[in-house]
Amino acid sequence: MEAEGVSLPAEAFPLADGTCFVRVLETIQIAQRHKLSRKGLNETLKAIHRNAAAYVAIAADADPIDIVMSLPESCEQRGVPFVFVPSGDALGRAAGLSAFAAAIVILNSDNEHITPLMDRLVEATERLYVL
Repeated sequence: MEAEGVSLPAEAFPLADGTCFVRVLETIQIAQRHKLSRKGLNETLKAIHRNAAAYVAIAADADPIDIVMSLPESCEQRGVPFVFVPSGDALGRAAGLSAFAAAIVILNSDNEHITPLMDRLVEATERLYVL
């Protein structure tokens, strides 16, 4: 797999395509504004294990990729939808950082601004498994 001239590992599945990638970034931006996201690998793992995670975005270009490969298994065990995104830099920017983010978690919420976006995001992620 390649994104922007960078080779991405085959383990990075499901990988968000263009439309899904944009939807992930937009949802993270809105979640960040409403204080419904956490940044980084450790914060993401904590949210998953505390059953506070609604959705996880993982940087497919994390180097080495092994640092994020515990996340998919943790998500699957807890029933949390997740997706790999081609760019950790874009993931970080969407979350309000000026640096690379290995992972971002969107927290469970009944917030009326985020719920419809989350529904569409989960639906788009599920379609990636069908392809």
